[in-house]
Amino acid sequence: MKATTVIRSYYPALDGLRGFAILGVLLQHNFSFLPVPKFGWVGVDLFFVLSGFLITDILLKTKEQKNFLSNFYTRRILRIFPLYYGSLILFFSLAPLISQFKDQYSYYSANQGMLWMHLQNWLYIAKPRLDNHTVFSHYWSLSVEEQFYLVWPLIILTCNRARTLVILIYIALAGSILFRFTTWSYLGNGDTNFLLQYMTRIDGLCVGSLIAIWRNNSEQAATRKVVRLGIAFISLHVAAFIISKTIFHALPHFTIFGYSTIAVCFGLLLNSLIEKSNRLTTFLFESRLIKSLGKISYGVYIYHWPIFVFFKIFVAERILKMGMLENLIISIAATTLAVLVSMISYHLFEKKILALREVLTIENLLKRLRQKLFPVYKSASAK
Repeated sequence: MKATTVIRSYYPALDGLRGFAILGVLLQHNFSFLPVPKFGWVGVDLFFVLSGFLITDILLKTKEQKNFLSNFYTRRILRIFPLYYGSLILFFSLAPLISQFKDQYSYYSANQGMLWMHLQNWLYIAKPRLDNHTVFSHYWSLSVEEQFYLVWPLIILTCNRARTLVILIYIALAGSILFRFTTWSYLGNGDTNFLLQYMTRIDGLCVGSLIAIWRNNSEQAATRKVVRLGIAFISLHVAAFIISKTIFHALPHFTIFGYSTIAVCFGLLLNSLIEKSNRLTTFLFESRLIKSLGKISYGVYIYHWPIFVFFKIFVAERILKMGMLENLIISIAATTLAVLVSMISYHLFEKKILALREVLTIENLLKRLRQKLFPVYKSASAK
């Protein structure tokens, strides 16, 4: 019996797009004292668009295969769990020994269940984190993606019509926008409302999934649909912006429509990179450097913030006068170390784990189990 192979298209430019996404996150987290990098947070939304597209693309192309769900979840577990749970184990092993992490250890140990169950986005809503230098504060986005990975394959499995999937995505998009408007109406623009947005940052996942569904049905029609989606959401946002500047000055147009608009713009870019390439896009998104950064992006995302927090606690606090130069040196050092650690992790650890994805399928596991239990079957297979 042959192992099940995942049928998917490879788009080189998307590795580069992933590289730009993690670059934005690095700039926003590690260089936030500078003006431009503050906008790097959109890298998270770009990751969501990429994940929505790639995961839905895989699911649609493997839906009819045997053991569809089990093989998908096995691959996701091998990709996500080792680094994620490894970081939690390392923290809970070392943090009690370091006095500077006493408060963080108390906070996370009191809420361990939500960490182990990938519910950190809900944790920060129910029990807001202590400060901006909490080592796992960036894991909220991983929780959003894990919840998507858990639910979305089940929906695709039970829905036989692409139209039904599209309608469900539109409902999710509309629900996110409505929820953001409702929470603003009752809670205003405070930190509580900001944390509640962790529940509604699925715009990118929805847009990426839409593109995958449309391209799976008809690649020619997909571009027209993506453009129409872009026009619709950008028009809504422009209308809300005009209203906020003329009639209803308190209306937070970006809080309500901004994440959707950003997701759609990234969706347009993603679809354009898939459709065609030219010298400019090849230079930007298919260069060796940016593609390499994209390949280690998961490790960079896991490691970069704890390393930066470590630098801030143990280095920055020992510098009495933290000027621009000192901040820049610390940020560059922390970023460089994060990239180096991620490269080592990818080549010495992650690649070996990822290589198991083609081996640890349900078919192969059952075959090995039969061979262990029934030696006769093993001998017959050898002949």
